[in-house]
Amino acid sequence: MIKPLKAERISDNVNAKTSPALTLVKRRGSSDFEQLRKTMVDAVQKLAASRWTDYNLHDPGITILESLCYALTDINHRTDYAIENLLADENHELGLRQHGLSAPDDAFQMRPLTATEIADYLCRKIPELASASIQETKVKTKASEVSCTLPWLHKIYVTAWASSNSSKQMQELKTKVVTQYHRVRNLGNALFAVVPTKRVNVALSGDIYFNEEVGESGKVEQALAAMYFCVLSYLVTAKFHVTGEPMVALLNEIHKVPGVVTTSHLALIGVTADGRLDKPVSSSVFADPRYALRLQLSTIVGASAIRVFVRNRQVSVDAAGIQELIHSLEEAHQLQRRMQRDAPPTESIAAPHKELLSYISVQNHFPANYGINAFGLPASASPQRKGQAKQLKGYLTLFDQLLVDHLAMLDSTKTFLSTDTQVKRVYPTGKLDGFVAQIYQSSPGVEFLDSLEAYQNYSPRKARVLDFLAAMNGREKESFAWDFNNPYFSELARAEQLLACKQKYVEHIGTLARDRAAGTNFAEKTWGTTNQSTLEKHVRIKLGLSERRLSTVYPLVRAGLNHQEGDLGFHFNANNAKQETRFATSFYENIGHSLAADETRNLRPVPGVSVDEPTSKKVYHQVRNHVFGHLKNLRTLLFRAGANLASYRIKVSDQHSITRLYINLGRGSRENWLYLVSTKSEHDAAITANGLCQFIQTLNSDMEGFHLLEHQLLLPVSKDWQPAVDKVASITPFANTQSLVVAGWSARFVEAEFRRYVEDLVLQESPAHMYTQVFWLDFSTMERFEVLFKNWCDVRVGRTDHRKFNFLSAKLLRMLTKLAEGGLR
Repeated sequence: MIKPLKAERISDNVNAKTSPALTLVKRRGSSDFEQLRKTMVDAVQKLAASRWTDYNLHDPGITILESLCYALTDINHRTDYAIENLLADENHELGLRQHGLSAPDDAFQMRPLTATEIADYLCRKIPELASASIQETKVKTKASEVSCTLPWLHKIYVTAWASSNSSKQMQELKTKVVTQYHRVRNLGNALFAVVPTKRVNVALSGDIYFNEEVGESGKVEQALAAMYFCVLSYLVTAKFHVTGEPMVALLNEIHKVPGVVTTSHLALIGVTADGRLDKPVSSSVFADPRYALRLQLSTIVGASAIRVFVRNRQVSVDAAGIQELIHSLEEAHQLQRRMQRDAPPTESIAAPHKELLSYISVQNHFPANYGINAFGLPASASPQRKGQAKQLKGYLTLFDQLLVDHLAMLDSTKTFLSTDTQVKRVYPTGKLDGFVAQIYQSSPGVEFLDSLEAYQNYSPRKARVLDFLAAMNGREKESFAWDFNNPYFSELARAEQLLACKQKYVEHIGTLARDRAAGTNFAEKTWGTTNQSTLEKHVRIKLGLSERRLSTVYPLVRAGLNHQEGDLGFHFNANNAKQETRFATSFYENIGHSLAADETRNLRPVPGVSVDEPTSKKVYHQVRNHVFGHLKNLRTLLFRAGANLASYRIKVSDQHSITRLYINLGRGSRENWLYLVSTKSEHDAAITANGLCQFIQTLNSDMEGFHLLEHQLLLPVSKDWQPAVDKVASITPFANTQSLVVAGWSARFVEAEFRRYVEDLVLQESPAHMYTQVFWLDFSTMERFEVLFKNWCDVRVGRTDHRKFNFLSAKLLRMLTKLAEGGLR
């Protein structure tokens, strides 16, 4: 028991004994109740041995200590749950992508990269296609008589499974090959032609020996059909993978057929048009991609074809029955291929969900005589007894809250250690339900703690979590554009933008690595879609841009800006410049007007005010008609100063009857204040400044973008859309070159440091064999480029007018050449 303290004066003697210092060593691992209880009792003895003398079970202090030890043991048990239990949701599923994870089969996937891999992909995707061989193209240019080999210009030789195909069926097969090829086309590659192989009929000649089991079971025809189907499949699918002697490889495949013991004098014999056997097929024809060897089933058996032996005794077989069995095997094989589908990436795996928020107060474990469990005290209890019970409840509630908060943090693991940014809470709080909550006069909830940004500090901490998830995938700490360049937002808003970039990066980190060399599929629609090369997708994520290919010029037109030659690019519509609005004064007459130095000291910063999108647009159009229609230095105001709220200032007149709004066009310590509008109150001026700033920020973001164009795709084409290399003077402008055309007028994109970051990023992420040019364009040049580029994309998708396509390709190539020479910007 604890001895009562005497009301004695504590000595001031410096030599008085002090309580011994106590250090509890933090220990990892599971703890059982008895071990924890012993540790805590030992600690109490060291701290209060002179006053606490009774450590038996009946002691109230021991009762409280045991209740807390029991709760801590339960909490520690839940803390030791496997990580998949903590990450699993209520549906007992663990989402992989949102936690930066992937299934083993998905982690090592790579898109088709080499010619062999692309050929395998085509055969897997097109059931009617038996084999494909991708070869380099030898061409002559208009100015050269010497043939040159272009490894990036592919010619695809295809062989259909069907023995005979009509011209319509073959055209449909070629179309499917073209479509699938463009879906896996790599940067720098282009398709020259799809060429059907020339059929060469062959027969199998020689002796084949089966084992006794085949003979005893009477399945000689089935074994022979399996062998013939093996040869047939080998000839149309595996010939391009053979590196050594083709007949040796074929014999190895035949010996793998169940029941085959050995072969003798086996050879492939050519078959003439009238069905007669000719001379053996040479190795050069066997390996030539222009030819497809077809096994003639009408020559299955006969005196000069295959002889079948069982136990060294020749046996006769049913040739017609064997042909039917072979056709059945072909049909089953085709059916199996049509049913094959590439397995989609594993989005989640099954994992048991552990309930973490079910917390029972330690007060429920106390004996009834304490009066603090669910039964409470009897009504006859004295006020003093009730007060003592309530005092003990209040003391224990502190421990209850700490424990339930710990469980709430454990439960938040699945959201905090993920790409989920909806729940913006680092330190969640648990809620005490039931009779314990009655001790509070009002439940504070979580809003109070969420409002303390210094307490939560959510964005930086969540950003470090996303860096950790990226590191789990083998990526070093990435640099994003919002890390260092921010001409638009407050620091808090910038952190939110950076967080969104990192979230998208972690969610796509697997596909960015797997498809790093992927090019844009220009055979399908690209504008307004995410159909882009992986290089473009990666750069857009790092820069915080829209994931879709959009016009960078159209947002200016949508904002009421019209383009005229000879101007800075886009200027405001003069028809709207004279309209009057509620803003009392018109724009100053003297364009060079500036405030005196003493007047600038009286300007007040504009407070931040929440403005919705409709109000922002309304303010912009009202201010635009009076101000921007006359302003010559449009780009400075609209794209840089206007996007930063710190550039705006308010000045209230002496009579407080009018409030003037100014904007600083200067940079750094240099000030250049321009008057914008007058309003009736400071509140109206704040709304005007915030609305205008918000609109210009959105306009800047909408204008930011780029386009990537590979030069080999600008080759002229013939009527059947085959690249006409013989029509160009030199192949140099087209080979292994791509141009990145960037809108260079927004407040972010005009900064020299930002441009260096973009150029370094593109150089780092581009394939090594590609030479990348980066061009920063102004309004009018980008407008001309986008008009040409969008029409070029539309014509290429439609494949209707090759002359128009060649005209647009030539215009684009000339424009890119002038940009490289410095003639345009």
